[in-house]
Parts: sequence; C-alpha cells; structure tokens
Amino acid sequence: MCGRFAFYFDDFSDVRRFFHVDVATEIPQSHYNLAPGQAIPAIVSDGEKNRFGTLHWGLQPAAWCGQGPKPINTRVETLRTNIVLRQLAERKRVMIPASGFYEWDRQKQPYYFSLKDQPWFALAGIYDVWRTENGQTVRTCSILTTKANAVVSDIHTRMPVILQERHVPEYLSRQEIPLAKLKSMLKPFRESDMRRHKVSPKVGNFRYNCVECVEPVE
Repeated sequence: MCGRFAFYFDDFSDVRRFFHVDVATEIPQSHYNLAPGQAIPAIVSDGEKNRFGTLHWGLQPAAWCGQGPKPINTRVETLRTNIVLRQLAERKRVMIPASGFYEWDRQKQPYYFSLKDQPWFALAGIYDVWRTENGQTVRTCSILTTKANAVVSDIHTRMPVILQERHVPEYLSRQEIPLAKLKSMLKPFRESDMRRHKVSPKVGNFRYNCVECVEPVE
C-alpha cells in the first residue's frame, strides 16, 4: 500500500515546468509527511489545460453516496471487478506529484523510496468530484497500487503506481481509456531507477513534518 508520501521543492515554478502545469488554483507548501485524510497535491486535465490543486486523500465516489469505506489505495487488480472504480479509472484519472513515499517493514522500521535521477515523479490516481444534497463539494482521490518491484518487495508486497513519463499525457487526458489499455500503464516501476533508505520512526506521526523525515538514518 501507500499510506504516506512527501512532496517538497524550493521553487514551485520548477514543479510547474516539470509536470507541465498550466493553471495552479492553489500554491502548495512543501510537505514531508502527507497522510490519509489530508488535502494532497493533485493534477488533473480539463481537456485543454493541466490544473494543479488539491484533493482529499480517501476516495468517496458519488456512486457510493458518501457511504462505505474511503480507500486511500485502490489495487489495479480491483479495477477489473469493481465497476465504480473501473469507471473512474477509465474516465477520471489524476496525477499526484511526489518526491518519494514511505513504507514500513515488519519490524516497523520506515523506509523512504524515491527516484535516483529525478526530484519528483507522478503517482497514478483516480478521483471524483460531486455535490451533496446540501451543496457541499466532495473532492477526493485514491492512489493506485500494483505489485512491488525488487526495490520494495522485501519491505512490502505492494507499491504505488509510478507513471512512466511517456504515459503521463495519455493518462492525464480526459479521453476514456478502456481498462485493457490502461493496465499497460499501471505496472511496477523500473527498480533500476529507484532507491531507498531507512528514515526515522518519527514519520509514523503525521504531525512530524520537516526535512528530517526524508533524511537517512542508520
């Protein structure tokens, strides 16, 4: 699964260029310990422009009418059997910018995973936006997960889907993409391009939000 991640930067204009953001409805701050239930950075397309904003992490599709679970992760395999989640994947896709993500081993030791040669990467997600009967707007998302690659697998059996650069434009498009085609984009990322290191157990507390979260420890 993916239950914590970091997204930090020195200059947001660099982020805009890197992810080809045309419109930013919110200017974020660096965050080293993003957790479920929080508003997390998100990039969606309106069909013409890529828009940067936030979505709450924990999916509440309109079809569920605010009932049931609020999954922070959605297994790629589940898209085949759950029609609501499949339809969101085919029609409402979101790109979640990240610097790295955390995972814990069986001894509760946290690790930080990132890319070797890039400051950021795009996590694949699905989202929905709808209004309740009293007019409240519900804006939520879930991060897609796949089986872990060799860098992650001895720590956890799952990992978030990291989009390959060549897949980003199509994934972010508003075009409906059949699941059979979409699945080719939702595979484990190349382990040769990833790295990991141990970090402080303090990251288990979501209130611990500082650069020390991502720094290596012995």
